[in-house]
Amino acid sequence: MGNTDETIRGDSWDERDVFLRALDLPPDERDAYLRKACPDEASHKRIHSLLIHHAEAGDDLLQVTVTTSDKTASPAEQIDEFTILHRLGEGGMGVVYLAKDTLLDRKVALKVVAGHLTSSEQAIARFRDEARATAALRHPAIVPVYRFGQVGSDSYLVTEFVDGPTLSILLSEQHDLIKSKKADRQVWYRRAAEILAIIADALECAHRANIVHRDVKPSNILIDREHGPRLTDFGIAKHITDDDCTQTSVVGTYYYMSPEQASITSNRVDRRSDIFSLGVVLYEMLSLQRPFDGSTPMQIMRAIVEHEPPRLRSIDKAIPEDLATICQKAIEKRPEDRYPTAAHISADLRCFLAGDPIVARPHSVPRRIWRRVQRDRRISRTVIGIIVIVLTLSLWRQFSLRQSADKSIIRITCDDQDTQLDVRALNNETLEFEPLHTLATANTEISLPVGLYRLIAHQASGNFIETSLFIPRPHTDITLSLNSPAHPSTRAAAVDDKSMVRFEGGPFLCGEGTDRKQISVIIDPFFIDVCEVSNRDYKVFVDQTGHPQPAFWKFATEIPGFLDRPVVGVSWEDANAYCRFVGKRLPTAAEWEFAMRFPDRRLLPWGDIMPAERSDISSSDISKTSLAQLKVSLEVYKSRSMPVRSAPSLCTPNGLFHGASNVSEWTETVDIGVSTVVIIMGASYVLDPDYINCATRRTYPYARENDGDQLQTKWSMQLGFRCACSETIN
Repeated sequence: MGNTDETIRGDSWDERDVFLRALDLPPDERDAYLRKACPDEASHKRIHSLLIHHAEAGDDLLQVTVTTSDKTASPAEQIDEFTILHRLGEGGMGVVYLAKDTLLDRKVALKVVAGHLTSSEQAIARFRDEARATAALRHPAIVPVYRFGQVGSDSYLVTEFVDGPTLSILLSEQHDLIKSKKADRQVWYRRAAEILAIIADALECAHRANIVHRDVKPSNILIDREHGPRLTDFGIAKHITDDDCTQTSVVGTYYYMSPEQASITSNRVDRRSDIFSLGVVLYEMLSLQRPFDGSTPMQIMRAIVEHEPPRLRSIDKAIPEDLATICQKAIEKRPEDRYPTAAHISADLRCFLAGDPIVARPHSVPRRIWRRVQRDRRISRTVIGIIVIVLTLSLWRQFSLRQSADKSIIRITCDDQDTQLDVRALNNETLEFEPLHTLATANTEISLPVGLYRLIAHQASGNFIETSLFIPRPHTDITLSLNSPAHPSTRAAAVDDKSMVRFEGGPFLCGEGTDRKQISVIIDPFFIDVCEVSNRDYKVFVDQTGHPQPAFWKFATEIPGFLDRPVVGVSWEDANAYCRFVGKRLPTAAEWEFAMRFPDRRLLPWGDIMPAERSDISSSDISKTSLAQLKVSLEVYKSRSMPVRSAPSLCTPNGLFHGASNVSEWTETVDIGVSTVVIIMGASYVLDPDYINCATRRTYPYARENDGDQLQTKWSMQLGFRCACSETIN
């Protein structure tokens, strides 16, 4: 590795480099080298300790190839109730045999510790840990462990026998087929996505049990001829908690380690390490080459920590761009840049297979350039940095000049001077709010183009206020107050008093079960009201703020139980004003659908059987022309609407009232197309639920222009709303 007498001191001190140099030396020369290279005694002791940990980890955990030497003597033909049939394979820890369970009359895989390790407490402990880790998991894609036992000096592990090759064998076969031009690459790419989506599900099961596999690689993925991909070998898995996720030695298989596994100093290794390894496997399946290589283990580890692999589509342009993007997201160097959970990468892989948009986004050109500069030290970072800055400023100036003419002025006020304002813009493709601006104080003025935004005021107390802001057209002056609400919603209290229900969220396919285009989204934890806002609730808001009351109220004084019925005749802006008053916001269309269809993705709140309360509803019963007249519409409202907390048989399993039986509901989601419309959800009291279910998305005009060219928001006697709020703001 070069001149090992060279000392590394002062500002150029590099602990990793010194460790790697020492590791390449014979053991009897290491101490003398460390005495020269380390700047102080503490550094010397630390690296010396790391070398000891590395030696204790055992080379069997870090094998790159499987040796074929006869390290394990043939066991007896019978071990306990298991009859040895023949050898299946050999690894660093021992030999795997096909055996017959004579008690249960079934074939099993029998793994026997290598003869030279039978006296190693550490090796036996790993066998035992594998049995314990796998025994805690129940998933069809995880190979179960049946038994751990010892006979004399032999320790063995019994698992289900999987009849099929490993993924590494499948990769080798695919490489030969593609080399001979006998394979359809697109079919292989889809198969890669299908295999790893299932393995990601298996990892998610392990991670939910706080178990990190730490050795995800092709040879640990079996392709069951009957049941599909299976994940096996939890021999170096680790059970983690918040206080126990730090590794003290290098474990895993070199080529598939995450950067935090390959790092020499102690690092936190959590679920995202397995996601990196899964991404490396995906990279190898798509390109048929490993992303990180080297002639020695230390070179491989350096490549993982310091280098970026070749871009997939530079290797083969036939690789689908979405798959390349998913892979890049999984193998990001920093854990926080990767998919947060295995469920997220599984969802994106299935979106690719279904032809739906994925959540991950490819790197921008500037980011790729910057990474190249960081990777290649021969390039002058200063020169490249100046070029990038100049080009960026020039392009940004042109873009700003072009956009400024189409923006609106937003004035935001807040009594709390320590409030920080976070502005997020809706991405119409992903339906998620993405960060746009962060302002030090909420008392400010900003310019924004046409679009839907979510404003989040972070208060010094740790609380936050969130509200929706829609800019329908350019050159609109808007003043918005983000003071603490008059009637704040305490999230925990709202659940306790049963006025709201909490949902954990997660990956969700909107529109499943309908003929409309389905959209895959990631939903953060949120709360939603159990029922629509009633006239009683809205009256408190009107009385205390002076906000205009709905036009129909002057005709509604004689309706029985009027105050307990859902408020209607309010615009989208009216609904948002009420939400700000109570410290909440409107639910997004995705949140509304998720809540109403939870937990079994039902299409109607009450399931498949029509309750008696809805058996007589048909849209043909109502004259559509009569609904244009307010007083006639009021009669329909009087005869058809119900109190907001009535008819428990119409509830969802979580206790949400009237998802398809009282009024249709505004959501926060606005679609800006040829005309501006708001997504509304749920069937109203004049709509047949056979045609409109909880996954049906309908649109309603946001506004119309009168003769004075003033935007006037629309409302309907069939349209109300309920409130929602986020659990936390990330």
